[in-house]
Amino acid sequence: MKMAEAMSGGMVRGAVAMASNLSGKAISSSFNLARQVRAEITKGAEGLVDWADNSVQSAMRVARGVIRTVDGLAGDLIDGGEQLGLRVVSLGRAAGDSPLEPSSATGEALVDGAIADPKARAVQRAEA
Repeated sequence: MKMAEAMSGGMVRGAVAMASNLSGKAISSSFNLARQVRAEITKGAEGLVDWADNSVQSAMRVARGVIRTVDGLAGDLIDGGEQLGLRVVSLGRAAGDSPLEPSSATGEALVDGAIADPKARAVQRAEA
């Protein structure tokens, strides 16, 4: 009988030990799975941040390009206005007239004989 009891006690201990080992492996496997999920979520979040960062950098490069283009156009407009103004002044000097008065027949045609004096213009409108 002692032998049977010893064998049955050994089997119980063996089953308990096996169940304990299995429980330990199940717990470790669960935590390993949680670590893997956490690592993948972290990689995904970092990838999203990198994508957003690259998108912002791309947008900033485009914005800088637009600023440079608009600045170039504004500079060209200013330079063109300066050249036009200097040409008008030089035409006035060449004609010997005041720059505020029409300097040629072409100038008079452009203003179509309009009266420069505001009071005289108001009288002309009233008569018409």
